[in-house]
Amino acid sequence: MKKAISILFILLMCLSILPVSAARSLITSEKSGEIIDSGACGENAEWTLTEDGTLTISGTGETYDYNSYGPGCSSNVPWGYYYEYDYDSYGAGYYACKTIKSIVIGDNITALGSCLFKNCICIENVSMPYGLKRIGNSTFENARALETIVFPNSVVSIGSYAFYRCSALETIVFPDELSIIGKFAFCLCESLTSIELSKAVPAISESAFESCIALKYVVLSDGITEIGNSAFRGCSSLESIKLPAHLYVINHYTFSACSSLKSVYLSPVQTIMTTSFNNSNAIKDVYYPGSKETWKAYSFDKFFTKATKHYYYNYNYIPYCSA
Repeated sequence: MKKAISILFILLMCLSILPVSAARSLITSEKSGEIIDSGACGENAEWTLTEDGTLTISGTGETYDYNSYGPGCSSNVPWGYYYEYDYDSYGAGYYACKTIKSIVIGDNITALGSCLFKNCICIENVSMPYGLKRIGNSTFENARALETIVFPNSVVSIGSYAFYRCSALETIVFPDELSIIGKFAFCLCESLTSIELSKAVPAISESAFESCIALKYVVLSDGITEIGNSAFRGCSSLESIKLPAHLYVINHYTFSACSSLKSVYLSPVQTIMTTSFNNSNAIKDVYYPGSKETWKAYSFDKFFTKATKHYYYNYNYIPYCSA
């Protein structure tokens, strides 16, 4: 007993001679990994939250889907206790979580449910394992502190609104096997500068990258056969676009309000909607793989009245990236 008291006395003496900041650091480091809450978030999935704001999802299989849409839906998640009333940049009120700062997904989790981290506005880091296949609707919606996301190559589906209004998101590394990008998935990601989509993606959904105002470089693989309405609408920094080889229809507002767009490399497109390039008035050069006669037969002139047209360009040797 006396020996134990002596050891404790020595430890206290050592702590007392440390600067106050160092002593506080020691105490904080012990608390930072301390679990402050936990529970279930799937049939075989569990969550823990530590003092430093790290939320870890462990177990196997899928997490539950929570209410995908509607005001305050994020409060339905199991860590809803940590949400508080806040206001967005437009003055509208909503519930936001400022406690969670980092997300770690366990190795055997295969899907992240809808609305799981919606309005977690202080998330800075997300770690995803190989084996994760699906990200649900609104899963990371309004995670506005998140700057980088690296998807494992196992991810095949990204749901609607999954990263909607992640305004600080600058870098996305898309997976090779990705085949579904939901509508509005990356809409209003205002810091995003470039995207490159794999050959596995057959379609880009409605408004998927709408209002990504910093988006300058876009690489679209030739596997894409459909681009939805307003997919790149309002991408005001985009300067050049080369359309996929098998895209035959340019839908409504697809490249509308792309005010910096100067060069368009068309596929053997057959239909351009009247609003496809609406208010994209800076276009100077349009490259078309067919003949002037075919161009006129499709009445494409009316969409590019101020642009110089280049016919019979060799599609295979035009670079994908804008420059």
